[in-house]
Amino acid sequence: MMRLMNVYALRPNRDLYPFSPVLPLLLLAPALLMTLLAWSSPAAEELLNLALLLYGAAPILALLTCRYRRLGAGATVLGLIGILLLALSWFREPMVLAFLVVPALLAALSLGPAATALVALLQTVMLGLLPRVFGPEVTPAGVVPIMGAIWCSVAILWAMRRSVNELARWSWEHFSRAQSLLEEARDRQVELKETLDALARANRELALMNEKLATLRLVAENAQKAKATFVSSVSHEFRTPLNIIIGLTELLMDAPRVFGEALGPKTQEAVATLYRNCEHLSSMIEDVLDLSQVEAGRLAIRKEYVDLRQLVRNALGVILPLLTRKGLSIEVSMPDTLPEVYCDATRIRQVLLNLVSNATRFTEQGGISVAVSVEDGHVVVSVRDTGPGIAPEEAARIFEPFRQATETQRRGGVGGHGLGLAISKQFVEMHHGKMWLESEMGQGSTFFFKLPISPPPEPLAPPERWIKEGWVTRSSRVPLPVARLAERMILFDESGELRPVFARYADDTEFVEARTLGDTVCRAREMPAQAILVNSPTEADLLERLRLIGVELPDIPIIGYCLPQKNAHALCAGAIGYLLKPVHRADLQRILASVAQPIGRVLIVDDEEDTLWFLEQLVGVCDESIQVSTAASAGEALAKMRSWRPDLVLLDIVLPDMDGWQLLTIKAQEEALVDIPVAIVSAQDPYEGPAASEQEGSDQLSSPVLATTMGDGLAIGKLLRCAQIISALLLQPD
Repeated sequence: MMRLMNVYALRPNRDLYPFSPVLPLLLLAPALLMTLLAWSSPAAEELLNLALLLYGAAPILALLTCRYRRLGAGATVLGLIGILLLALSWFREPMVLAFLVVPALLAALSLGPAATALVALLQTVMLGLLPRVFGPEVTPAGVVPIMGAIWCSVAILWAMRRSVNELARWSWEHFSRAQSLLEEARDRQVELKETLDALARANRELALMNEKLATLRLVAENAQKAKATFVSSVSHEFRTPLNIIIGLTELLMDAPRVFGEALGPKTQEAVATLYRNCEHLSSMIEDVLDLSQVEAGRLAIRKEYVDLRQLVRNALGVILPLLTRKGLSIEVSMPDTLPEVYCDATRIRQVLLNLVSNATRFTEQGGISVAVSVEDGHVVVSVRDTGPGIAPEEAARIFEPFRQATETQRRGGVGGHGLGLAISKQFVEMHHGKMWLESEMGQGSTFFFKLPISPPPEPLAPPERWIKEGWVTRSSRVPLPVARLAERMILFDESGELRPVFARYADDTEFVEARTLGDTVCRAREMPAQAILVNSPTEADLLERLRLIGVELPDIPIIGYCLPQKNAHALCAGAIGYLLKPVHRADLQRILASVAQPIGRVLIVDDEEDTLWFLEQLVGVCDESIQVSTAASAGEALAKMRSWRPDLVLLDIVLPDMDGWQLLTIKAQEEALVDIPVAIVSAQDPYEGPAASEQEGSDQLSSPVLATTMGDGLAIGKLLRCAQIISALLLQPD
């Protein structure tokens, strides 16, 4: 039915009757009726003839209508009119004329307006002529109502047809639009499905990439940790024999009587050369550690306003003996009024020393010149030498780690470890500066580095934007630029050891040191600070300090922690001090002087024979009357402590059978040994590496607690935000 409506009924400007091929077959109904009436009617012969006529015309007209719809419909209408006239002529019954309304209605349904009007006009003319043809049987009074019925039926039907046609047009338009929207929706549905499939694939790929990224990040972190561990281990292994060499050369230079006779001039010069090379090796180890810290992002710079002229003089003062010995000249050019530079004095001094020492080592004739100038808010420092120069292909890679000088210079015995320039360049870049090189073979080399004098605040917009043409003030102004102020934190630490340690990890942060509670409050009131850092030996004492400071300073965040002192672990374990290798005579004398009782016997515990011999000689230099005994393991040391009972024990941490901390634990459990003084001797700084035994499970000094408060406390919203930020920070890798 919908298909028929689509084809016939709903299409505008089409005939409403969808069954034109069936129209002729309707003639079979009156034919059947006439056949039935013929059995009882006196005019049976006429009825049968008329029925036969209808039986024959119906299929012919049906076939014609199937082929030519309008022609068949018109022939059916005319045929029906003819049959009605034939019936009138046979039966002489005027009531037959009433059926002439049916052809008019069929014409209105199946034919166009013009054909319908023509049919109605034909019927009107025909009805007007019938009274003359049939005489008194058909009167004008009987014909006129039939004419009126024909025209009224046609008019009513065409009025209805117009409304239905408008409805059909509207329905067809909406049906067509609905069909179009349906097709478009199907297309969009297909596109949406394809997009969802593509999005699902992209999500799967993204998930796989995230998994790969997490895996690669874990691998990189493990590699970084392995690298740091390797660097620390190798540096420790280097330091152990190097410390012995440095200590022995110091003994040879400062106390030659230890070896029984005075050294000759040439021997003293050889020992001095040996000492300088050992110091060079030591500086190389420090450079390797610095480079690893820079790459790991743990080497911070502490900036302050520095007199660069004084830094240049200090660097030249260190290198002046080498210049004099080589017969080289030195030329310095600096302006009389050089502004102070906002930088890390230690790191920039190291940069100057590296450049000046390199220029001196690679120059055999002539000299070096150092120049300082000011250009566009920056200070430019250049170090020029008259050496052999650097080839262009080597100059392009001279700032890479472990890149040394030219092959000719290496063959000539002038060398280095290739780290000084790489570290110097990174130090300069950490100050937002720049380092570069200009060199020509046979004409020498010039190294430059440029530093900003001070970090000026960058304006957000020029003042011209505030004014329109014609001096009309703008409706809104651009906010004034705000100067970038360095963070300031007040550090309450009674030991005074944490300020330089914190400075290693904090860049552009000023730490104001305070030793007492009152000093902390006074400094916080004198100068603005972002926070107050409070260190305390115990958690209970920390909470009390936080409460007292919070009462005095309610508007400043207070952060508390419990970091031990540098030698706190050694002191807690029963040691009286902590000596870092290489051990100097002054450090050992300080330990000897800290022992309350007179010292007659000293036990040295170390697994390195050379270290044992060196420390034995150093103790003899400090006091010749002291008897010295040695032990290479913890078990041997405990046995000698029980039998020989020393007045002082110099104990190394790393021993073959057990570490020094375990030995101190056993010693503390024996009543006969508990009061023997022990000083730790180690090559590891507690703030830079392992400072605890494996039993503690910690590789670095750390705080077991972190407490934060402000004024009367933290509101729920701020407490939750602090928890979110702190938790995210704590979950990040070190």
